[in-house]
Amino acid sequence: MRTEKAIGIIVLLAIVLKFSHIPGSSILLVFSLYLLTAIYFAGAFYFFSDKSIKRQNLPLSIGSGIALSVVPMAVLFRLQYWSGNSTLLLTAVLTAAIVLGLVIYMRKKSTEDLQTYYKNMYTRALVLFLASAIFLAIPMSTLISLQYRYDPEMARLKIQHYSEPRNLEFKRQHDQYMRQHENTLYQKPEGEK
Repeated sequence: MRTEKAIGIIVLLAIVLKFSHIPGSSILLVFSLYLLTAIYFAGAFYFFSDKSIKRQNLPLSIGSGIALSVVPMAVLFRLQYWSGNSTLLLTAVLTAAIVLGLVIYMRKKSTEDLQTYYKNMYTRALVLFLASAIFLAIPMSTLISLQYRYDPEMARLKIQHYSEPRNLEFKRQHDQYMRQHENTLYQKPEGEK
C-alpha cells in the first residue's frame, strides 16, 4: 500500500500543478495514473497481498486488480478531457462498487489470518470508488472553468469545443483564440495574486 500512497500523492500533486498551469504537469499526471493502472492490472496479486503473497484470496486479488485498474484510467480521461470519459467513469464507479461489495461480503466470511488482507482491500476499493464517484459527479465544464478561471473566454470556448467535438465552427473559434493568445494564455491578469 505504500507504493499506492506514494503514487497517489504524485497524482494529487500533478492535479494541483495542472490546474496551476505548470508546464509538464499533464505528463506527470498521465505517467502517474498510467503507473497506478499498470500496478493494479498486472501486479494486483503482489501489491494486494499482506506481506506474504500466500496470505490472500488470489482470485479476488487478480479480479479486483483488473476491475480497479479502470478507475485511474477513467480519472485520467476526465482530467485530460478526452472523449469517452463519462462512460469510462461510469464503468469505473460500477466496477469499484462491485469490488467493494464483494470485499465486504468476503470479509465477513473470512478466517482470522485474512482479516488484514480484507481490511486493506476494503480501504483500497472504498477510496477508488469515492474517487471515481466524485469525478463522475463533477461536470467537465466545472473542471474546465476551474482550470481556466483567469480566462473566462477560453473556458467558454473549450467547454463549447469539448461538448461538441465534431462541430467545426467551435473548433475554428477555439483554435483561433488559442493562436491569438498563445503567449498570455496561462498568465494571471495584472493586479491579481
